[in-house]
Amino acid sequence: MNSLAALVLLVALSAPWPSFALAAAGAARVDAADSSRAAATGLDLQEVLDRHALAMGYSREAGFDTALHIKAKVSGLGLHGTVESWNEAPLCGWSRLSLGPLSLESGYDGAQAWIMDRNGVVRDAPGNEETGAILESIVNLGAYVLKRPPVPLFVKLAPPDESGRPRLSLQLLGKEPEYLTLDPSTFRLAETSWNNGQMELKTVFEHYREIDGTWIPDRIRMETGDMILSASLELAEFAPTRGKDAYRPPPSRRDGPIFHGGSASGRLAMVGAGGHILLRGTLNRDHEGLFLLDTGAGSSILDSTQLPQLGLSTQGELEATGAAGNAPAALVQIESLALGRMEFPAQSWVSLDLSSVTSLLSDETVTGVLGYDTLNQSIIEIAYDQRWVQFHSRRDFTPPSQAEEIPLRMDANVPTAKVSIEGITAWVHLDTGSDNELDLSAPFVQQHELLKSENRGEMSPAGVRGIGGSSRALRGSLRRFELGSFVFEDLPTNFSTSNEGVMGSTDVAGVLGAGILSRFHLFLDYASSRLWIERAGERARG
Repeated sequence: MNSLAALVLLVALSAPWPSFALAAAGAARVDAADSSRAAATGLDLQEVLDRHALAMGYSREAGFDTALHIKAKVSGLGLHGTVESWNEAPLCGWSRLSLGPLSLESGYDGAQAWIMDRNGVVRDAPGNEETGAILESIVNLGAYVLKRPPVPLFVKLAPPDESGRPRLSLQLLGKEPEYLTLDPSTFRLAETSWNNGQMELKTVFEHYREIDGTWIPDRIRMETGDMILSASLELAEFAPTRGKDAYRPPPSRRDGPIFHGGSASGRLAMVGAGGHILLRGTLNRDHEGLFLLDTGAGSSILDSTQLPQLGLSTQGELEATGAAGNAPAALVQIESLALGRMEFPAQSWVSLDLSSVTSLLSDETVTGVLGYDTLNQSIIEIAYDQRWVQFHSRRDFTPPSQAEEIPLRMDANVPTAKVSIEGITAWVHLDTGSDNELDLSAPFVQQHELLKSENRGEMSPAGVRGIGGSSRALRGSLRRFELGSFVFEDLPTNFSTSNEGVMGSTDVAGVLGAGILSRFHLFLDYASSRLWIERAGERARG
């Protein structure tokens, strides 16, 4: 069985107007070499940009010299709330989305991009989160019409859409392009679409309002799959710039876990056999349960089938993205979670039906999954060979001197490691919820033509199972895989042939599971994006 996998709360990526603004280093340029003409208008690129800038009230010579302040009402996912944002040139920004029980904050101060999640924990925003934020901010500030935009940007004419409307493509170097569709009668922006590596995010601009000579959208609809979020403008104003200090990451608003009688949880025995990590814990102070520790889960999850006996109710209508696709989900508030001598305060989790997945893990009922929300504020020590896990206070933890540190980044709330796959440098999710060795995503397999190699051994059909069902794969062997200084040859590997869910992601090469991770003694620190590993059996801790 594969991972319960990364959960993506799409509202965090789809906040209306700039969710946050980012900048990239390097010389700015617009690709003006595109001499083709838009089939829908007969105009070339520069003529389209000139007419579009005039229609929107943008200058092509210089960006805004003031800050843009936005407030709007938001509804969707069965919830109602507000969004507020500030943006200023070149691409600094901040925003806060409040939607029912959700509160999400994000920003960029000119040096650091960050997100404050719904539990009040601040983290960096790398990978496709960063790319999407840069593109979103470029669009919202109209920076793509500038003759010298603030980031290296390729602007081209794209083929018209199905209705014959003219389109532009915006592309950062080496990244997926965003497409801008223009209204042929007004030349204002009609909609945008961008694939974040797992799904398409579309924003439709339904109506505009003129503010000081600039046309600002005052009704917006955001769509991804079956999820729709609508926003209506309450306030739009140009105000004095606030400076970079206004966009710096704030301290986390959520206290970390409480350690009773020390600075660690004590060793928590793994329940059962196999590569999965099942731990006993106490939910809401009186419900004993069994929990799967899953670093591949972008959120902690409570099995929705157990809500009645826990006396809990949910809010909202969300969508969880897993290894094989999407599944309906909702939000649920827990009062506390105790693991050994460690106790977590109230947290917002996600609730979805885990019965078809967790029934494969244990004869006992699995209450939930310990994902990002539970794992991000302490050091997790995993001793696979000795069958125990221990959580350490970050304040009192000293990194092991003999262990090797592996570069990490956080991708959609999942720790992601830099590796080498047959000489190709790549990033893979670390997923203790998967008992496979390595699952490679379909885009990575296709891009590097890995199925054409004659050295795969005998290939056989395989499945990658997780949230959203199962996805197709072929099982063979990888000639060489490197994690830090550790080298694996002829590594059993699943080569995905399905473009659904995490296995369809273009942002990561795949998923590294317990089939490899269990060969090590691990120390994982989400907050500082650091992983230390030693060969299992080389450590004897008292």
